[in-house]
Amino acid sequence: MRNQHSAPPRAGLWTCLCEGRPPGEREVDTIAAKVWRDLYSRDSPLAWEQVEVGSPPHRKSMAVAMVALGAPATAG
Repeated sequence: MRNQHSAPPRAGLWTCLCEGRPPGEREVDTIAAKVWRDLYSRDSPLAWEQVEVGSPPHRKSMAVAMVALGAPATAG
């Protein structure tokens, strides 16, 4: 699911941690977009929405987002 990230990334992070619930798809994608911007955007002309799903940078960003949200990251 790709979308515009209107809520601040910390809002989803805070909600998942406080409520002790697994993150939703949108929350994971929002945090992954933040990870992408922080780690890769200087070296890539692509915006998060343009990163190929399943590519190594996409998988790494999603894995970091899952860990940040308290969910186990899947290997790959």
